[in-house]
Amino acid sequence: MPGGDGTTVAVTGANRGIGLYTARWMADRGASVVLLCRDAASGEKARASLRRSANHRVVVCDLSVPDSVRAAAENVGQGSPLSGLVNNAAVLPRRRVIGPLGIELQMAVNHLGHFLLTRLLLPRLREPPTARVVTVASRSHRGPAVDLGDPGFDVRRYTPLVAYQQSKMANVAFTLALARRLEGSTVKSLAVHPGVYGTDLLGGWTGLGPLVRFAVPGPKQGGRWVGSLALGAGRTAVVPNGTYLEKGNRRMPAPAALDLDHQERLWRWSEGVLELDHWPPPEAGKSGVGHTRE
Repeated sequence: MPGGDGTTVAVTGANRGIGLYTARWMADRGASVVLLCRDAASGEKARASLRRSANHRVVVCDLSVPDSVRAAAENVGQGSPLSGLVNNAAVLPRRRVIGPLGIELQMAVNHLGHFLLTRLLLPRLREPPTARVVTVASRSHRGPAVDLGDPGFDVRRYTPLVAYQQSKMANVAFTLALARRLEGSTVKSLAVHPGVYGTDLLGGWTGLGPLVRFAVPGPKQGGRWVGSLALGAGRTAVVPNGTYLEKGNRRMPAPAALDLDHQERLWRWSEGVLELDHWPPPEAGKSGVGHTRE
């Protein structure tokens, strides 16, 4: 699927930051973009900024609310065949917030919302000759496995960056577990750390928004890394299923993310919280997913 002409890619959090620049990068190359945004007005403003704005559309999606995710997936399913899904949106609140699911908000939005959206859109992603699920992770996933005994920090002291690390660990472990389930299909599951940029996410957490935007590079380059991976442009055209990248380079994920038992426990927990039917992993030894450096 190199290039963007004739392809449709859905992007969560496409109204700002890396998500917006991802959408712009892909639109500039001929892709049609479905902007999945929590707020319709900001989504329409972002859509209007894309090249050939009439080719793109906005779908309201609040990743913290399963019913909103389900409605969004149904809406996306009414369009053209879907060649890509970019799981980009993320939150990093300064205080512990419990979402509608009763789950801490970072885990609810950054992981569970994307887990549900991906599962619902997979039938559409299987329609084109090839498709990609690109989950925007972070180098900060490097750390301990997701504590499934206390995922909401009900017992542990809540620290925003620890909760963020846990949600990003979930992103990478999910990417790898999905890749094993997609092995041999036309869909690839990939994860990317696009770099650290002066986005509202970082500025809002530090409380130093204007200073962060001045001192840290803007998210345009991050959008290029994510967009090129979603479209399979350039050297990303041949990355194997299950690849984790930091910017444009393949990297080995953290050991906890590679642990198959951890991946499967997280997968089953996520299915349970979201009340999804169980999708078992392939038989042992049947998956060829690998994780080598470039």
